[in-house]
Amino acid sequence: MVERNIARASAIAAAALLLGTAAFAGDYGVQKVAADTEWKPANCKRPEKIAFDPVKDIKDNKTFDAFRVRLDAYGEGMNEYLKCVEAEARADNDFMREAINARLLKEQESVSGEVGEISTAVSTRVNEINTKNAPKPKPTKEPKAKK
Repeated sequence: MVERNIARASAIAAAALLLGTAAFAGDYGVQKVAADTEWKPANCKRPEKIAFDPVKDIKDNKTFDAFRVRLDAYGEGMNEYLKCVEAEARADNDFMREAINARLLKEQESVSGEVGEISTAVSTRVNEINTKNAPKPKPTKEPKAKK
């Protein structure tokens, strides 16, 4: 009975450890990581917004064509910027996933070892108690030899 209660308590404790933290984000180094954590690219340069005044910049077909060249160059620069941002985000995601998975594995191994140590100590103690409280065999009486 003691062993069943201990096994049940160990299972409940393990489930609480695993399920109790599932809804929270962790830390990455000193950076708190959560759904609203701001991320920004480190190596991508965003093109400056083009200065544009429709009244001054577009007066006729010639000025419209000149502006369209500037606008096309701006659009191409933004496309390159977004490609850079996407590549950097994917790389950061891959790195973070690998770092988090490595730490998760380390924590699982640590918890498993700790729970295993406790379980072994409890089992050893239960065996000691059961051995101590086990009924002792009654000594058998040997028949007395007749004289």
